[in-house]
Amino acid sequence: MTAPQKNNRPSALKRYGPLIGIVVVIALVGGYLAFKSGDSKSNTATPDTKTGTTAVKGLPLTYPQAKKENKASSINWGPNCNTSLGQVKIPSIYSPSCVEPYNKAKGNGGATADGVTADGVNLVYYIADPKLDPLLSSQVSAAGADISPEATFKTAQGYADLYQKYFELWGRKVNLIKFVGSGASTNATAAKADAVQIASDDKPFAVMGGPSQTTAFRDELASRNIVCFGDCAGAVPQAQSDDIGKARLFWPYGPSPEQASMLTAAMICSQFNNANAVYGGDDVKNKKRVYGIAHYDTPTGDQTHTYEVLRDALTKCGIKIKTEVSFFLDTTKSQETARTVVSKLKGAGVTSVIFLGDPLNPIYMTKEATAQQWFPEWIIGPTVYVDTTVFGRRYDQAQWAHAFGIGLPPTRADQKSQEAYALYEWGYAQSPPSNLYAIINANIGLAFRAFQLAGPNLTVETVRGGLYESPVRGGGPTTPRVSYGEHGLWPTIDNYGSDDATLIWWNPKATGQDDIGNQGTGMYQYAAGGKRYTLKGWPTSKVKLFDESNSVTVLKTVPTADQPPTYPSPPR
Repeated sequence: MTAPQKNNRPSALKRYGPLIGIVVVIALVGGYLAFKSGDSKSNTATPDTKTGTTAVKGLPLTYPQAKKENKASSINWGPNCNTSLGQVKIPSIYSPSCVEPYNKAKGNGGATADGVTADGVNLVYYIADPKLDPLLSSQVSAAGADISPEATFKTAQGYADLYQKYFELWGRKVNLIKFVGSGASTNATAAKADAVQIASDDKPFAVMGGPSQTTAFRDELASRNIVCFGDCAGAVPQAQSDDIGKARLFWPYGPSPEQASMLTAAMICSQFNNANAVYGGDDVKNKKRVYGIAHYDTPTGDQTHTYEVLRDALTKCGIKIKTEVSFFLDTTKSQETARTVVSKLKGAGVTSVIFLGDPLNPIYMTKEATAQQWFPEWIIGPTVYVDTTVFGRRYDQAQWAHAFGIGLPPTRADQKSQEAYALYEWGYAQSPPSNLYAIINANIGLAFRAFQLAGPNLTVETVRGGLYESPVRGGGPTTPRVSYGEHGLWPTIDNYGSDDATLIWWNPKATGQDDIGNQGTGMYQYAAGGKRYTLKGWPTSKVKLFDESNSVTVLKTVPTADQPPTYPSPPR
């Protein structure tokens, strides 16, 4: 499949996922708000008063539904369905449920929504230009990330072509369209202009990617009823999304800020309440824990609520926050910011810093803490990539030797056995062109799963209905649970992706490859063999930290439960 191009658009570099910007942060769930579609082509949704979910008409018959209704054996599910599992025949734990094959005689409804025709679906892949964020992009490159635009889009197209072969797309071809952003990640004016141009020129049904430190992009797209998959909307607090009635349009592959905050509070309350700072340096080790929070915010205060929610959640289990300090992601002022943050926390007598933020500020904060001869516990809360070895190695190791906390990414395994890598190799007998394949595949895979599960009548509403109907996938060390809707994992309806976390600690002496294949010293260890915990699943007994006998850096073999089925590779 050839990607449509715009001749008047400059070439650009793919951003490092949602890294260059907004942190996975926190806001209190205010409750699920009902909404109505303004799109005359959309289906009408009817609230289900028994479950609180929203029933959607016109969804395809899935294998689990057919089996429940004793219809499965009477249906020819086609060559791409593994009927023993009821899933599409691709080597992925997250493979969607099979659906009753497309009936060409019935048709697919043609132009069921903007960006959809009888023959195709327009899906835009937004690419930020790092030349417009030069300091940030240099930090990303220094971490070893491959930000080549050619490699990134080639990888995205490769995954798209693979899914096109196996998923039921109802007679349509997904047209993956590259779009280059015109402004920095904080430029709201450029972000809105880009959204307007995308809507006007590309006429998409959905978009992936976007400027991450402003909500202008996703808000403009939402006003035009355009779906945002993956990291299109960044880590938007759920309260904001629901309050403006747009939750149906935003489908991140990670947890919501609220969910990440809940997991963090549950972890701290169960594991680190009412005890001494035993994992800190000699200056704090024998003292009772005094908590402080360092948290990311935006210049307009979009994330102020994140701190408030974490504070309140911790207060409920008896943990008080002595002080807090907010900061921006501005690399031109990073040293100044670090000096302010560290001085305030140290001056308040903090022994244990709960960090919520981006992966770049800790480079400066940890260096400053050592300069001030202060060695607290660093408790990793909801962050973007602070919990990855590729960035852990960039922090002052005398400080990060005291780091532990929540880990949102999967427990690491050998690179070639990681699902996204193995899937690409299965499809093409070669490595993915970009070492950011996991992020790229998460975006592409989510969109294609949604298109299959929505059925032939592809609309905003059927996307939501299909994702809600999909069962929980994953749950092992290397395969985080992923679900949407109501599955008993959260107190409210879930419009976000992953549902669990692991407990990690930093070993400055461990050697091996980082998350993108760079050899070096210093690695995260996954406690309890990388076991993952849901909101209600954190143990009351203490999980051993800083104990190599109980932890792993990289699993030598993927656990049996995490291993996807094996299938013959597609013809090439």
